[in-house]
Amino acid sequence: MLVSIQLGIMMFLEYAIWGAWTPILTQDVAHFGFTGMQVGWLYGALPLGCMIAPLIGGQFVDRWMPTQIFLGIAHLLGAVFLWLMSAQTTFPPMMVHMLIWSILFAPTMAFTNSICFIHLRNSDRDFPIIRTMGTIGWIVAGLTLTAWRVHPDLLHLPGHIDSLALAAACSLALGLFCFLLPNTPPSRATGNPYAFLEALKMFRNPKMAFFLLLCMVATTEFQFFYQLSAPFLKFAGVTEAHIPAVKTVSQGFEIGVLAIGLPLLLPVLGIRVCLLIGLIAWPLRYLIFVFQEPLWLIIASLGLHGFGFAFYFIVAFMYLDRVAPKDIRGSAQGLITFATYGLGMFIGSLFCGKVQDFYTVAGGAVVSQDFFGWLFNYATPGGAIDWRGVFLVPTLITSLCAVAHWVWFREASVAEVAAATGSAARKR
Repeated sequence: MLVSIQLGIMMFLEYAIWGAWTPILTQDVAHFGFTGMQVGWLYGALPLGCMIAPLIGGQFVDRWMPTQIFLGIAHLLGAVFLWLMSAQTTFPPMMVHMLIWSILFAPTMAFTNSICFIHLRNSDRDFPIIRTMGTIGWIVAGLTLTAWRVHPDLLHLPGHIDSLALAAACSLALGLFCFLLPNTPPSRATGNPYAFLEALKMFRNPKMAFFLLLCMVATTEFQFFYQLSAPFLKFAGVTEAHIPAVKTVSQGFEIGVLAIGLPLLLPVLGIRVCLLIGLIAWPLRYLIFVFQEPLWLIIASLGLHGFGFAFYFIVAFMYLDRVAPKDIRGSAQGLITFATYGLGMFIGSLFCGKVQDFYTVAGGAVVSQDFFGWLFNYATPGGAIDWRGVFLVPTLITSLCAVAHWVWFREASVAEVAAATGSAARKR
């Protein structure tokens, strides 16, 4: 019970850090005149960190350093750079601080998962519940930020972006708390001292290679929600101060899915169907955004994010943990983090910024053409973002991903993955 409480607090603070700034930073920096591509680079910093850091971090926790020590150091240093970033108003210094923080934070996303899988007796049953605490942390961060903005007299921080300052406070708290987590020493198993090279061998199996590729492609479209939903909600009629609270609708549904839906449905439906449910939720949400009204339906559709995140991302991490050899689990989690939170979201951030700039109309009323150039044309008021065209792009791409998954995805067995790594003796 004590271990579960510790892991729950860890997850709460881990995602409170991310949830404090991610839903609203686009709108925050709009006041400084940042372009769509500049916003894309800011949001692309964490994915870039996910490509740089987890493989190195996996080497630390799998071979050299206890996981809880690594987490504590990373979050304490991260708090410093979040605080420094909150005082920036121009793009170059903000980007530098964001990149440094991202390199520190990125490996912690994988290792908070792996430390749970190690210490939970029944990870299929208990991990979704523990992970729910992360969703609650994201919600609490959003509600706290809205309360702060509605009542600015509660805490006055002149010259600082409040969302980033809140993230810094959460990072400081988690950095200190990590030293109280259960001891998780490096694996004593013998074998290749470079764990990430062993983990790479898993994807010589064609089933695992397709799984990783589809995860990466699907994730490119995830940033349209993270990056653009805040300004879109303002366009749809939500007041700016209330956007962080409104966006917690997504995490409210996520709690229900993680705590109830996933534990009940995963054993019955299996990995393949649950992943498909997650993929289908994405184009449904974006299609509602394309229609742009009514406001109540747009807000309700935010709940589909909960289904997409839980049934796709969480199930994907659980699937990889099932089939990965025991002594490279940290690096295996780092690799999927590289492909999804890393390469996929990095490409998606820049792609999303490009699409936003493409659909930003400078002059008076004009005729807009869709991004692909061949579907349809329609009138768009000048001086605004053409949201219909913006969200048509991820609608089409995520729909294709869902079809590809259903046609080609098949689960790999533990034996198949062990054979791909060349060491059946390390099967789980």
